Amino acid sequence: MFPCGFGSGNGGSEAAAERFTEIGEAYSVLGSITLRRKYDRGILTRADLQGSGTPFAEEARAPGTTATRREKARRSSVTGAGRKPVFDFDAFYEAHYGDQLRREREIRWRREQLQRQQKEGFRKWKLGKLTELSVAVLLALGMGIIISIHTGH
Repeated sequence: MFPCGFGSGNGGSEAAAERFTEIGEAYSVLGSITLRRKYDRGILTRADLQGSGTPFAEEARAPGTTATRREKARRSSVTGAGRKPVFDFDAFYEAHYGDQLRREREIRWRREQLQRQQKEGFRKWKLGKLTELSVAVLLALGMGIIISIHTGH
């Protein structure tokens, strides 16, 4: 028996049995790449969860299917039996980890900005050194020309 009163051996509570079934279905969706993709696209049906019947994705491709029917089926896949909403993992994840995700994105952005600034600084430093070297070579050539002119006379 599960600590929250969910599970098959809980004394016959229908609400607990239904919740246990929903939790089991959620785990089966999370454990299956195919079902998870269908859930993300909003085309997961009860038939997909039970492993019987025709998946909604194939029905949607059938000729004569209207967008209204598809949207209605999509909405019904988001709600469970008895019109209870299915647990929204995206909202849960955002609620619990949203601040951390935002901080990580901000840190990543700052790190990228710092790397760009460092690359730009290095590029400018390299250009400055190349300019200094060019000026030094030109001065050396000029001095060489002046010395050769004075020694030639």
